[in-house]
Amino acid sequence: MTATIATDHHTGTPLAPSRERVGTRPSRSGARRRQLVDWLRQARGHGVWILIWSVVSWVGTALSPTLLDRPVLLMALAPRATFVLLAAPHLGLWSFVALGTLRLSLTDWNWYLVGRRFPERGAAKAERARDQQSRFLWVRWTLRVTDQLCRWLAGRRLVAGAVLFFRPNGKYLGVAGAYGVGPVLAGLSSVSGTVLYLVAMHQGIGALL
Repeated sequence: MTATIATDHHTGTPLAPSRERVGTRPSRSGARRRQLVDWLRQARGHGVWILIWSVVSWVGTALSPTLLDRPVLLMALAPRATFVLLAAPHLGLWSFVALGTLRLSLTDWNWYLVGRRFPERGAAKAERARDQQSRFLWVRWTLRVTDQLCRWLAGRRLVAGAVLFFRPNGKYLGVAGAYGVGPVLAGLSSVSGTVLYLVAMHQGIGALL
């Protein structure tokens, strides 16, 4: 990447080339590591808990070829839809629903609390992103529309509950927390959606077999 000349924000006076930018280009992996460290610093214990179970899920997915004869363990490690389907015939309905709900919801509340406790940091990050990408109109437009859509959804209880019912995952709960969806509505919607999903999956597999 060619060296860039820094310019004073107020006067436009050229400054010396930034030493960090001359002849070097930050690696994408390094940037991701810095983002992860920054996120963990903000999220603290909740972020560590989410990271631990993400690693468990990655390990379970990597070991899946050797765990196909133990589908319940595979589902407990990595509750992907395919692995949940494999485990369904090996458990009774309510055992399957209980285990599946526990595993699928294990980090959901942490995501919600991260979003609820640090909404201003998410807003500041979005604002910085808009500033950094100010040359690209479509980026600013996309960020603005996404923000307005989230505000509209979060401001309507029935709509927000329906979204969390049909998409009961951690990242949606994080957005719900950041945009002020109440904890009772978020919890009931996501848990009931997860239970219905598991019941439908177990009964569907039972009907096919």
